[in-house]
Amino acid sequence: MRQENNRHNVPYLLTMVAISPAISLFYLISNFDWKVKKPFFIFLTVLFGATILLSSSDGAVLKELVYIHYINLPFNQWLDELIQILQFKQPYGTKGDVFNHLVSYISGTLLMLPETYFYLVSFVYAYFFVNSLEKILNRPTIGHKGILFWLIIIIFVTYRFVDNLQSVRTWTGLWVLFYGTYCFYTTGKKKYLLIMLMAPLFHIAYFIMALPVYLSIILKKVDFRILVIFYIMSFFITINHEAIVKQLGSTDIGANKIDAYYDEDGGTDISQRRVSGTFYAVYGRSWSQIQSPHILIFALILSGFITRKRLTAIEYGLFCSALLLSITANLVSFIGAFYVRTMTNAGIYVTAATALLAMRGAFDIKSTGHLNLFQKTALWIALLTFIPYIIYVVANMFQFTSAYMIVFPIGGFFGDNISIGQLLKQFF
Repeated sequence: MRQENNRHNVPYLLTMVAISPAISLFYLISNFDWKVKKPFFIFLTVLFGATILLSSSDGAVLKELVYIHYINLPFNQWLDELIQILQFKQPYGTKGDVFNHLVSYISGTLLMLPETYFYLVSFVYAYFFVNSLEKILNRPTIGHKGILFWLIIIIFVTYRFVDNLQSVRTWTGLWVLFYGTYCFYTTGKKKYLLIMLMAPLFHIAYFIMALPVYLSIILKKVDFRILVIFYIMSFFITINHEAIVKQLGSTDIGANKIDAYYDEDGGTDISQRRVSGTFYAVYGRSWSQIQSPHILIFALILSGFITRKRLTAIEYGLFCSALLLSITANLVSFIGAFYVRTMTNAGIYVTAATALLAMRGAFDIKSTGHLNLFQKTALWIALLTFIPYIIYVVANMFQFTSAYMIVFPIGGFFGDNISIGQLLKQFF
């Protein structure tokens, strides 16, 4: 009956999207199953990306490069530059990443429509983002759906949300790696290993950042307590960062990234790098996004949830990935941006695993009653530390989301575009 209603209501949903994507989103969530949700979520994400306000973001720089370098670029030159990129060089006019080099060439030369650049990158991001959400959320839910349950789900969904489209390469690579990892753990099919191996094509940093995830597959039978010991030790270990920086800088692209990421004076003491502004801008992005995954990992370890007896194989694998990513982040914390990005990857795996636990009722106090006071307190404290980041994501959405996503989306393709935040300032 639900599927029959879906078919009848799809034309109505299409009409709603044409009038108001925002309203259609709420209607989509409450009235359709994932068979319809998935393609519409992808479409809405592409629409968001097509009308996104970039201003001075990384995405704005990448889009500008299409106009500067990729319009009518001879194929021989593009191919030569691709070979150089694969040799860890950064040809002039490129960012040194295969994915961006390919998409920029398609939009600037093959289509000769540079404006389609963000349509293409939004589709790729949307495909892996939405499919990853489906893998976690389209599961039977056991027990009571209380505040704790919904907070966990909201944290997972928003931790790397669509506002991250303004930073094209890093977070697309994150979802590609996560999707491939999850599917490999659930199916064991080798094609998903290939998807995992694609992550470095989106951003060169994944040649290192993806290694802990690859390693988690090899170490999936290792006693989890050994990983916990290494995780705790990683907070206190100091390594020869000068030698590592020298080695990473031995290639053209590596030297460029080190110049951008490495802070010789301060490492990654977040308190030294805080920006001025509202509390959610200061603590949401500079503290909560990075430290909350650590706190959640510790809360789950201390509460006794992370054991082979209490976790499914996929949950165990995701937690292993989160731990190994966190260990890597701690060991290279002297490279500021790399530390933040690696810990953000760790955050996806630990929040996804926590969401899976919530979906099968592991935290359902009313149904199971097995959570003691310490477990409940530790879990709540860990989850509440994500609140500043959730508020930051909402504020970020107001900054980057076109007001045309509220009503009349086609208007975002013509005339002056304006963000929801800019629109609100006109009235308040």
